[in-house]
Amino acid sequence: MKGQVFINYLDCYIPEDRLYFEENKEFFNEPHPGVPFDSSEKFFDFVKKYLDIDSVTIEKNLTLEEMAMGLLKKNLDAGKIDPATITHIVLAPDLYNHLPSFGHRVQFELNMPRASVVRITDNFCANIDVAIGWVAKMIEGETAPVNVLVIAGTRLGEGFDIRVVGSYGVLGDAAGIMLMSNNRENAIAEVLGQETVTKGVLYNADLAKDNTILHFQSYSESVKKVLAKCKLTAADVSQVLLHNANQMLVTETLKSCGIKPDKIDKTNHKKYGHLGTVDLLLNLKTNIENAPSNQENLISVNLGVVGTYVSTLFKKI
Repeated sequence: MKGQVFINYLDCYIPEDRLYFEENKEFFNEPHPGVPFDSSEKFFDFVKKYLDIDSVTIEKNLTLEEMAMGLLKKNLDAGKIDPATITHIVLAPDLYNHLPSFGHRVQFELNMPRASVVRITDNFCANIDVAIGWVAKMIEGETAPVNVLVIAGTRLGEGFDIRVVGSYGVLGDAAGIMLMSNNRENAIAEVLGQETVTKGVLYNADLAKDNTILHFQSYSESVKKVLAKCKLTAADVSQVLLHNANQMLVTETLKSCGIKPDKIDKTNHKKYGHLGTVDLLLNLKTNIENAPSNQENLISVNLGVVGTYVSTLFKKI
């Protein structure tokens, strides 16, 4: 990444309602695609050992469009977003059929006439990571001001269907926004670099099957490559941001790369469940708020279930 790329603002909408696991034990009485648990007892054992949560956050009243639009309007009213300056709107929801045509609606209804619309898809929870990389590459070499509004989110209904992501995590609902630019003024972090490893062999993978070796190798490759690209070592990394999901495998990967597990920021790990594309935005926002302006290097290491492994380096400002 040649030019400087900054994150200027982050915000998230986290619903207050919860989906409690204990109230949905009957879900495991029948087999479900991608769910490796054939009984509620095995699921609860997994949750207790790797997630330590009893529920995930869900939205019962608003659509994902309403969640995202409400978040945008709140920040517009507060003066956090200047619609006249937005040059690009990037959609990065979890699923390809989430937020259809929403970027164009935002451009029209929120008066962002200069903005073009781009949609990132096919990487599921890693769509937000890929979006950050795309924006960074797009900004490279630009001398004119570039201001990008990135919108992420997921909403999966009130049931347990498609919420269990193999032995990785349980999805909750949330929406998030991020402003990126080539303007350091009011920036809260700089994007130093990113490396993505794509394993197309997992395009139709059964999430109930074990792909541990491939995951480990791919995580490790992305981490080592981004450190090398940015001319940093494991010792230069102050903290690590991971999905709020099962962190066992990626923790072992980090150890093999020389990054100590105690650098993992677990602030949100036991709070909401895995919020898909919003996890990175929420975790980055929380980390910066808890320890702002100390020039720390952060690395995020995340997975999209069809074989997308993304490591991104940030520097807090």
